[in-house]
Amino acid sequence: MELQIPGNSPSADKTDVVDRTVWMGAGVVLIGAWVFIQMAELIQNHGGHPLDESILKWFRQSGDVGQLRGPWWMGEVMRDLTALGSPLILGLLTVVTTGYLVVSRRPHAAWLVTLSAAGGGWLNFALKEWYDRPRPELVPPLTVVSGLSFPSGHAQISTIVYLTVASVMGRLATTPARRVYILGMALLLSVLVGISRVALGVHYPTDVLAGWIVGVIWSLVLAGVVRFLQQTRWIE
Repeated sequence: MELQIPGNSPSADKTDVVDRTVWMGAGVVLIGAWVFIQMAELIQNHGGHPLDESILKWFRQSGDVGQLRGPWWMGEVMRDLTALGSPLILGLLTVVTTGYLVVSRRPHAAWLVTLSAAGGGWLNFALKEWYDRPRPELVPPLTVVSGLSFPSGHAQISTIVYLTVASVMGRLATTPARRVYILGMALLLSVLVGISRVALGVHYPTDVLAGWIVGVIWSLVLAGVVRFLQQTRWIE
């Protein structure tokens, strides 16, 4: 008979890993919330961070702030990148992913993706109305925009959608390297979308940073709720 020492079994090791992941996620949520609150207070009390204007100007040519720094095609590249965070692209990705999960008989994962995107959009609207920060006027915008500025909707919702889809698809990956790759690509796409918003002059850097933070917090909180429901056997 094989003797198993409590706490040293494979299931116990897996539980320990999950517990560490949950605590790390909770730490990221708390730190992110604190940074967001400090940033929001800075914007409300002082109008923003001094680096906001410096970074906006850095993306433009010194002799002509209406032109992006770099080769002539840089503007088109930035507009293509910012489209990756547009409501149309993110909506299509959400629908396609949800449809795949439904036909794969994973209804709870499908609901997670849908509620994550929809709830993230509502949260961004509420935050923008609350903080009521106007768009930057320091440099000419290089794409058409409307609405308020803080936090960046493109940065926030792209982070939410890409991270949530990566989390769901990562569960289907067969190796840790594949899961890391999926998550890394999701983060990269979110970063590129955020940078494009600043380069195009339609958001302050603090808008984008706040959008990333809220997006990560929202994704982690939803993942924590799903984990809790799984442990209590409300969902599979």
